[in-house]
Amino acid sequence: MKKLADLICAAKVDLLANMQARAARLEKAFANANQGLHPKQDCNGRHHAPCDGYVLASDDWLDYPQGTQEFYGKGEFLPIPVDMEKSDCARKVHWSNNHKAKCPLSFVEVIEKNTKGWADIDYGKTWEIDGVQWCYVYITANSNFGVKLVDAIKDSIESVSVKVATVKGDAPIGKATIKGYVSGIKFYEGAYGIEHKMMVVLENGATVYGSVPASICSVERGQNVEFSATFEVSNNDKGHAFFKRPTKAKIL
Repeated sequence: MKKLADLICAAKVDLLANMQARAARLEKAFANANQGLHPKQDCNGRHHAPCDGYVLASDDWLDYPQGTQEFYGKGEFLPIPVDMEKSDCARKVHWSNNHKAKCPLSFVEVIEKNTKGWADIDYGKTWEIDGVQWCYVYITANSNFGVKLVDAIKDSIESVSVKVATVKGDAPIGKATIKGYVSGIKFYEGAYGIEHKMMVVLENGATVYGSVPASICSVERGQNVEFSATFEVSNNDKGHAFFKRPTKAKIL
């Protein structure tokens, strides 16, 4: 969780630095176009004219939306250059960009806590994988911050996955009898009708996946089971195996 909070903090620091640098350059351009008179700035970082007849800065690097006027009256907001719309006012306005990311439900509280004033956060339905609740988190934020936040979430998930993988035991190989709890059940439309699959977490943390034995077809998620089968270890994860031809199955 600390890594996620640190990545979000770093994203905010980086965006603030970029915003401030761009705002300072823009303010200097306005001052140069108005005999050294700097524009006013509100709490959201938006510039507005300090007097009537304030002239729009026209440096070559500035690109304004079409139809932008040249002179402004006292108090009028000055237009934001097109290339600054994604970086300017990132914390409070222009939250018209939506993003989403898949993450553990436990991430949501950390995200909400560390993005107050920077983004609106919501999440949808949850599901369980290996005893962990997952969800999609929905982010409404400034475009640049939204992208950085999604990247931070993905990076944090990868570090958690690596950590989980290191504490898993080895999955069984060949014919074996195992005990564990059912962490998930899924139904699939197969060539021969509905297929009933289950994920079982063993006592050493390893996982096995395969068809639900007919003798325990009423098994539910969270129940402990025991059965014999032939196991084949995954090529990518020695802590996970696929089983076939399960027999002697029972709910404990």
